[in-house]
Amino acid sequence: MARTPKQQSTQASSSKRPARSSAHVSFANEDDSDDIQNYDSDVFMNDDDDKEEVENEADFGLSLGQFMQEIQKRKAKKNAIMSSAFENQKKALYTDIRKQAKEMSQEGVLYIENLKASLLDTLKDQVSFDRYLNEASRLILLTMLCAAIKISLASLYDAYPTGIDDLFIRRSQAMDDASGMLRTNPTRREKALRRFLEDARLELDRSRQNEINATDASKLIKRYKALLLDP
Repeated sequence: MARTPKQQSTQASSSKRPARSSAHVSFANEDDSDDIQNYDSDVFMNDDDDKEEVENEADFGLSLGQFMQEIQKRKAKKNAIMSSAFENQKKALYTDIRKQAKEMSQEGVLYIENLKASLLDTLKDQVSFDRYLNEASRLILLTMLCAAIKISLASLYDAYPTGIDDLFIRRSQAMDDASGMLRTNPTRREKALRRFLEDARLELDRSRQNEINATDASKLIKRYKALLLDP
């Protein structure tokens, strides 16, 4: 950018400079020849400056192109790094999502298996319809029987309203009378006790005799079987 004025001056000098083909050369005297030589030397010097400026401009253009290429390379490298980081993040995210999905799937399968096992256990403990119907029928019959008994007791109580109350009273009174009689008559109590013991002994002897008779009968039956089966 700093060399733009120089380029304009170069263009201005070149525009002011006459073309060689249009210059009219005459050798009228030596002074004219000296002027021509000085003019030619100035033209040659200006040509050297133009070449240097052109070379400088070419170098500047080349360095600018290299700078732009370097910027493009850096941009491409930065984009490649960002793209690589994005790809790595995307792969890590996909891997994490796949892992979570796999764990959720395994947990779902395990939950279904546990639910299936619990359902099978429930079905094992389930009461069949026939059994439920039988138990329900029994319960209905028992309920009806209880209702019938209640009705019968209510009818009996209506027929004899004082009978039940008198029953408990009379039983308690009979027990009290028996206890009082035993306390007031010790001789009679001893006789009753001896009679009870005698009856118990006789009952025990009778039971033993029945057991002996049953054993003898079993032996006799086995003996007759052996005689009948013996050829």
